[in-house]
Amino acid sequence: MADQNLDGRGAPPPSTDAEVGVDPITVTHSLVSSKTSSANIASAERNMTENNTGPDPDVDLTLWQSVRKYRRVVYYALGMTSAILMYGYDYVIIGTISAMPSFQRDFGELFHAGTPKAQWILPSLWLGLWNFISPGLSMPGAIVAGSFQDRFGRRASLAVGSFLSAVGVAICYISNLPDASSIDLRRGLFFLGKGIQGAAIGMVMATAQTYLSEILPPTLRGPLLAFFPIFTLLGQVIGALVIFACLEMKNGYTIAFASQWVFSALPIIMAFVLPESPTFLVRKGRDGDAIRMQRRFMTTQSEPIEGGHGDVIQTNPKDDNASASGKSGGEQVQTAETAESIVARIKRNIELEKENKVSGKAATYMDCFRGDNLKRTGIVMFAALIPQLFGLTLLSKASYFVQIVGMKADLSVIVLILGIVVGLLANIASMWVVNRFERRVLIMGGLSIAALLWGGMGIAGIWSGPVVVWYTSATMIAVITICGLGAWPCSFAVGAETSALDLRAKTQGVGWFTAGAASALFGFVLPYIFNPDQGDLRAKTGFVFTGLCAVGVVVTYFYVPDMKDRTPAEIDHMFDLGLSARKFGAWKNPGGGLAERQETIVEAGKVC
Repeated sequence: MADQNLDGRGAPPPSTDAEVGVDPITVTHSLVSSKTSSANIASAERNMTENNTGPDPDVDLTLWQSVRKYRRVVYYALGMTSAILMYGYDYVIIGTISAMPSFQRDFGELFHAGTPKAQWILPSLWLGLWNFISPGLSMPGAIVAGSFQDRFGRRASLAVGSFLSAVGVAICYISNLPDASSIDLRRGLFFLGKGIQGAAIGMVMATAQTYLSEILPPTLRGPLLAFFPIFTLLGQVIGALVIFACLEMKNGYTIAFASQWVFSALPIIMAFVLPESPTFLVRKGRDGDAIRMQRRFMTTQSEPIEGGHGDVIQTNPKDDNASASGKSGGEQVQTAETAESIVARIKRNIELEKENKVSGKAATYMDCFRGDNLKRTGIVMFAALIPQLFGLTLLSKASYFVQIVGMKADLSVIVLILGIVVGLLANIASMWVVNRFERRVLIMGGLSIAALLWGGMGIAGIWSGPVVVWYTSATMIAVITICGLGAWPCSFAVGAETSALDLRAKTQGVGWFTAGAASALFGFVLPYIFNPDQGDLRAKTGFVFTGLCAVGVVVTYFYVPDMKDRTPAEIDHMFDLGLSARKFGAWKNPGGGLAERQETIVEAGKVC
């Protein structure tokens, strides 16, 4: 095992996402062998400091201090949230448009015609196809985005994806032009428009995730990536308000369609404002442009920022000698990174990737399903399924669903808006909750309570009447609140923490693919379960999600480990040790110093 690193191949595994901050995991790639002497370890520590591959110097900064230090990164990250807003807005507009009476009249059919029970409904086949096509095509859209980004850049991918979304909106907007006698042509045009929008959204969301993962420093990666569900729900709130305002208008759904152009235009504008990813530019051999873009991410004034334990950090990208000095349990002098040093590290990581590719040892998607990685990939895939287990797809169709149960159209949209607002507040609160409690506890607790709530709704559905209608609405709001506080955000955390370092990007791709496939499947099948022209379960649909939540609790208990506050190296070691999911939380790291970490990493390399 001499001169062999964690990947067991004699070369450090490449970093898939070079970042603004220092990756603490690169410490594992700098350790050499189990025979390294104390003198060599000291030398390694000096080299890590000199080469900017030591522990993250910002580890002691508070969230607010990190925001101040990297405020330009925060500004650009907020700019990228325009893409997430577009996703949330389009999702609720396309998903809730089916609850509008004008849309039901122009695209539906009269059920129980000529009887007092006559009502406009959307055929289960078309409703299922419409629910399926957007998430279904988001999967190839995301895959295409990967190749497109690497060839033309992150900004170009964002602009093209947003433009395609505008094209899809245009097709949906004109879908009512064919004569009423050609009702299937109308439905087909709407189906086509939704499909193009789905592919575009998959492209935009994959681009947004790639861009943010490349520019965010470690101290801000978690908090800012947590904005994905928050801004998704915020976009949905805005979309639901638009739906409500247009509800009683003649052809009001066309106005709702047209409003989507605004949210398609915002990411296009941001594509011209945002700096290009330095990682992409380095891959293209444009080192000068990469340095110039990196400087745009860095604070331009040398304002002192108080860091953890009294450190004072100076950040000025124009000054190559910018430094930070302070005392933290002893005399320490830390050198602040410059744009040149960051780009140099990015280039170093990319060169390592190229060396592995030349040797034919680059990681592949098949590696995600081999050996110990099979278990880790399975956990990531299960985490992607958690939102479907607690009924997120049904909750997103709450307006139409409660109408089927018996609620009036205007009240149903109010229920949808209330549910989205409560879900938004719950997800904001979850930033504290997830930081406080273990992932397993939150997932199992949330799914258990959701199972009881869904079961109560199913029992209520045995009867009919206003009480059942309002009980159903209250249940759906309660479920999104409980799961928004724990199970939903924890699904993102588990999915991000579990994957192996050298397979992180590919494993996340498998996770997103699983999420898209599950969303498409549930979107297609659910109308056949609750719609009156098919399964006609209505509120009794709750029994379905009671069973799914119960399955989720069991799988989580036996299969999902708790990785809260664990470093990636610790997570790797615990998986290498073959610990059961229930023992992860109680496991204690026997070491802490460089020598102990070295021994742990070498032993992990032997296992692999």
